[in-house]
Amino acid sequence: MRRSRPTATGTTSSGSSASSGSSASPRPTARRLRQPSWRDARLVVGVLLVLASVVLGARVVAAAKDTTHLLVATRDLSPGEAVAPADLRDVEVRLGDLTGVYVAPGAVGSSGMHVVQAVRAGELVPADALGTREQVGQRQVALPAPSGSVGALVRGTAVEVWVSKRSAVGGTDVYAAPRKVVGGATIARDPQEGASLMGGGSTVTLQVWVPATVVPELLAAVDARDRITAVPLPGAALRVDS
Repeated sequence: MRRSRPTATGTTSSGSSASSGSSASPRPTARRLRQPSWRDARLVVGVLLVLASVVLGARVVAAAKDTTHLLVATRDLSPGEAVAPADLRDVEVRLGDLTGVYVAPGAVGSSGMHVVQAVRAGELVPADALGTREQVGQRQVALPAPSGSVGALVRGTAVEVWVSKRSAVGGTDVYAAPRKVVGGATIARDPQEGASLMGGGSTVTLQVWVPATVVPELLAAVDARDRITAVPLPGAALRVDS
């Protein structure tokens, strides 16, 4: 009996099929998107950032609407002066943390308050600008000054006080070089108010607030008929001729 042999075609076909099956790579499977959970650190950080921005925005809006009542000077206040109710005006302002630096309406009594530091008209009154009479440290003195040097001075003008020593030489008055005695004085009233002319109209008496420590020296200069001049400080209030 004759046995049949496998054909070359069958053998080749079977080998090719086996080789194709062994070389095929597995196909990647797609990951499913998971829903975020509270355990996700990025989600927690994002929520905290949103909450922080909301809280910060609310505080900014609240601070912008927060106002308080403070006092403003209705005129120039000079050191040493007693404070009257008409000298201060209640205003509503927004200052935030700086509110405590200035005087509130309830902090000023009906009497007994004096100006310790000069305050310009229209300015908020600093808390350390008012005090008792003992805290003032200023005295008002009358100083004769050349009439030609006081034309621009008004109440509240900040000035320096200079003194030129007088000496008599051959019956003629001779004055030494001027020397600054007071670096920060304040005109207490307008020169026209109660001004007195002396020596044929050559001098005008100025009422000036000066530190108490220099009062003896200034009075000695007045008694010796030394030349006294009040020089306005830069930026001081001056009379403007119309």
